[in-house]
Amino acid sequence: QRRSMKPAASRWGAGARTPPAVGSPAQRRDASGSSRARRRPWSRADSARAFKTTEAGTRTKTTSEEAGEDEQRWDLWLALPLQPGKRRVTRRRELVKNKIYSFEQLLGTLDVIVNQRMTVVALRGGGLFVHSPVAPTKECLRLLEELELKHGSVRYIVLPTTAVEHKVFFGPFCREFPEAELFAAPRQWSIPPLPNSFLGFPRKVTTISTEKRGEYPWQREFDIAILNLTVGIGPFVEVAFYHKSTRTLLVTDTCFMIPEEPPEVCQVDPTPLLKRARDDKRDGMVMSKDTEANRIKGWWKTILFSIFFQPSSVEFAPWEWPTALVWRDDRWVEKVKTVQNKLLVAPILQELVFSRDPNGALEYMRKLCKFRFRRIVPAHFDAPIEATPRDLRRAAAFLKDGEDGDGDYPESE
Repeated sequence: QRRSMKPAASRWGAGARTPPAVGSPAQRRDASGSSRARRRPWSRADSARAFKTTEAGTRTKTTSEEAGEDEQRWDLWLALPLQPGKRRVTRRRELVKNKIYSFEQLLGTLDVIVNQRMTVVALRGGGLFVHSPVAPTKECLRLLEELELKHGSVRYIVLPTTAVEHKVFFGPFCREFPEAELFAAPRQWSIPPLPNSFLGFPRKVTTISTEKRGEYPWQREFDIAILNLTVGIGPFVEVAFYHKSTRTLLVTDTCFMIPEEPPEVCQVDPTPLLKRARDDKRDGMVMSKDTEANRIKGWWKTILFSIFFQPSSVEFAPWEWPTALVWRDDRWVEKVKTVQNKLLVAPILQELVFSRDPNGALEYMRKLCKFRFRRIVPAHFDAPIEATPRDLRRAAAFLKDGEDGDGDYPESE
């Protein structure tokens, strides 16, 4: 009783906003002014039972593992009709103890499905910073609400890219937190060209720019670097965030590390992995047996299709229905091994994006290497990645081949 009577500022940190009244049947008011009942309220006792901290990077056992399909339903999936369709499972992990958390869902097509990550950072003064939102299902919101009970309410929501597979969730997610301040990468675009409001963006969204340095409310805790390129039919923009206190670099698609085993969220329903494990039509409509070896085989083939245009070991053959693919040899296994367990810039990104403006891409990498990070959290594949600027320089070495000048990176270690 004595603890519950403390002022909100002392419980949640100086300057923190009053946490949401999640223990009562509160209602949120959306941007249009209409109110709707919030999801099932949670008490502090619920949070204490459900939220268990672990060492950084290990699995966090929460009630999400028992969530029903109703909690995982995403009815707006047709806005970007990709797999896994209407059901979006969410898995939460603690990446940096009491500081940084990962929320992972799935996204892909043609059974090439990988994890997509929203990163949530606990702010020093109380509250949460949300980087690259995912689908706000009931399960996702409940898991986030548990963090609100621990660290304070969601204060800032950031869309760090112009990529459609990330921005499709921004509007719906922001509507769940009408009190939060919203920020987005510059040069958002669509075909045909439409105002951001037509893309589902809320009205009050601040565009991120390096020219406004010092004007952002989160600026004391984060530094930023912006990749701003024009490629093909539109811009490719990504804003990287460097969290100073944990020396963590948050990126979207700049780089990643591919694990040998499929992420936990990819194994909730292993059907896509088992389909990918098939070699040709002789496997027919019957999937491979659900074994650990076949899941890993399917994951390794998923890796090839997700980061390369077309693996050399596979041939597209429509007459080989239902697989439509024939794997000619096993050389693909060695190719996968060459891209695993190391910091990597996706070959597709190298070819389609960075090659269009290598000097602009190199300048962006130089800015990132000025940050004294010791880990990287990307929006896909493994996290956290224990890496330093030296590792990033090595991953981006391909940019120096076509660069005019000495190609040196700044030393930050």
